[in-house]
Amino acid sequence: MASTAGTLVPIMGMTEDGAMELLSLAISSLANPTQAMIEASKDPASRQIGGAAKQCVDGISQIVNATKTLASVLPKKDMQRELLATSKDLADKMAQLLAAARTLSSNPSDRTLQEMFFTAGKRVTEARASLMRTAKGTNDPISNEIDAAMASMKADVERVSPHGFSSGNFNTFVEQLGSYAKALQAAALQLSDENITGGNPDILTQSCHAVASLITPMVDAANNTAATVPKDEHKEAISSRARVFAEAATSVVGSAKLSFLQKGDSACAAQLREDSRVLSIKLGDLVNAMNGARPGQLECEKAVEDISEFTAMLEPSAPFPPESENEKFANPDFVRESVSVSSKALALATSQILSTARAAPERSGMAALEASKAIAAILTTIKSSSPKVQGLEEFSVPANQVEE
Repeated sequence: MASTAGTLVPIMGMTEDGAMELLSLAISSLANPTQAMIEASKDPASRQIGGAAKQCVDGISQIVNATKTLASVLPKKDMQRELLATSKDLADKMAQLLAAARTLSSNPSDRTLQEMFFTAGKRVTEARASLMRTAKGTNDPISNEIDAAMASMKADVERVSPHGFSSGNFNTFVEQLGSYAKALQAAALQLSDENITGGNPDILTQSCHAVASLITPMVDAANNTAATVPKDEHKEAISSRARVFAEAATSVVGSAKLSFLQKGDSACAAQLREDSRVLSIKLGDLVNAMNGARPGQLECEKAVEDISEFTAMLEPSAPFPPESENEKFANPDFVRESVSVSSKALALATSQILSTARAAPERSGMAALEASKAIAAILTTIKSSSPKVQGLEEFSVPANQVEE
């Protein structure tokens, strides 16, 4: 390297502060074209990625030159070597991003290529932050605290396994896994709050440690769930998705650290938003794996979603359904008969849910779907007839309480 060969020649009149300012400006200037290239890649028809890539190459060139300038005025060889090595790492990461962009351009809809590209973009953002820290020569206690939390999280991720043993109850463990996973997501998503990443460092480190503290019991619950799941084919699905979800939470913590250290950096802020979005997706994947291992659970989840959707039509501001155009809803007798039939169907479905919940849970799920259909029919009838028929007050209370 130039530092070991003694070829670093200081620029006449250049000070360490002046060289540091030049490098800081060059590092910051790389944020926008990097983010522009990442955003352009999301649109297969975009023609902006080429121009953004050229700006990234120009930006790396400026950073390399500014790094050499700063290294030339540093007093110690080991400081020079570390700075130049960190700069080279950034250049290597940018080369990987450009290669990933070129590969993705040949098949923009390939999800694997997209993931490789976004991962490469994240590594560039991390390398930029690392170069800035190295240049400043800081042993940042905030970074050390968060790094310790991430190290703990990564150690827990490595513990995820489908091959454990537990003598406990599957239903208990799967409920625990769901609770811990949702709590972990909520804690991690708080890190995307600008008041945390841009505010008090103590609050940031406490929040990161809070996320780390939830990974341990979540991994325990995931291992116990996989060990006790009734069918072996669900073991790997639960374990692999629990691992990916935990890794996604770790990524959010890492991005929050970068956003804090690089306040105002658009690429760091965008990376934190993207990692938070991915975390929510991975939670959904984990929940689906859990529900798939429980007969009838997917149907029950669908029934709850449908009921929530239909109860929204009870809001005064909600539009009337298309059925309201039918004149039959102006007939009080038809309305009462329709509600009565649907109410009987709801009562039957509810009875089936209760009677099959333990003995035949797959039938319980189908009964839940039938219950949601009956509720939808009741609510549609009431909403469609409400502007036309007087005296339906006896239905208003049950309708508004139906979601409970």
